[in-house]
Amino acid sequence: MSNKGFEYEEQILSLMTTNGFVSKEHIKQKSAGSDNTQPDMTLFLNGKNVNLEVKKSLNSQAGGTSLKYSQRNFYPVKSIEGVCSEKMNNLLNTKVESIEDFLGFHNANTFPFSSTKKRWIESVEKGLLKKINCKIECDSSFVERHYDRKNTYYIHIGNKGLYYMTKDIANLGVPKFDAKVCLEIRATRNGSRLNSSGVRVCSGALRIQARIKNIKESPFSLEDISSIERFKLVV
Repeated sequence: MSNKGFEYEEQILSLMTTNGFVSKEHIKQKSAGSDNTQPDMTLFLNGKNVNLEVKKSLNSQAGGTSLKYSQRNFYPVKSIEGVCSEKMNNLLNTKVESIEDFLGFHNANTFPFSSTKKRWIESVEKGLLKKINCKIECDSSFVERHYDRKNTYYIHIGNKGLYYMTKDIANLGVPKFDAKVCLEIRATRNGSRLNSSGVRVCSGALRIQARIKNIKESPFSLEDISSIERFKLVV
């Protein structure tokens, strides 16, 4: 997430705290920021502490996973919800030759793998990385399942509003998260470090990243206190 995304989280948390939507036990909380193992914040709605995910806008990243690759086969690190497995496999199979070319350039034969940062930059400049990139549409269950693992059942999207995912555990009556979602599949570099020989090395992985592309606007929004005022009441 960009710094603007972190700033937006803090703005929303400040607004919620000021207007009485944070319980005493969570009054000193900070937004999750770059910690993707935690909910962005915990609010007190309808007499219940609930975890929330907060997105600044559409097109924000919304969960992901990785693929392992070996001997021209793909192995998801975790189950990929919301997309037909046959369609996913067909798409991935169209990228096998590009992946083999990319790995061959790095003297590797699997994902993940290790290489030098210099070699990685060269592969990008040669256009080898770009040839791997692809996208596929999926339904909302991919995003819902990702946040369900963090016990997070509500999501707020800037300029769109508040939704529940999987189940409305606090009986807020907000709309269900029913979005158009795109999965982006690409090779990524995970940082770099100096090895014992003083050479800067890095690791490469195949990532699947979800982005929320569109959703019908909700009548409830954390940006509009009047629309959520009734959630202060214990029901």
